[in-house]
Amino acid sequence: GFQRQLVTYLRRGINPRAGGESHIRKIKIEDSRRNNLLQLADMVCGALARSYGEKTDARVYRDLICRRERHVQTWPK
Repeated sequence: GFQRQLVTYLRRGINPRAGGESHIRKIKIEDSRRNNLLQLADMVCGALARSYGEKTDARVYRDLICRRERHVQTWPK
């Protein structure tokens, strides 16, 4: 159920409403254990999530990646 809802959310949120070219044509759910790029994305998301927490090292992980950040969006709003 979650994966289906995520696909719907992404398509509606990113693709134009009517008549325009779609930005997302295909969404594929994949296990990150078999994909190094997905592992990297998981690690970056984990660092972002931890930076919003209460732990004493919350900012350490964010500081490692902050110079490469372009845009961070909290989801869901």
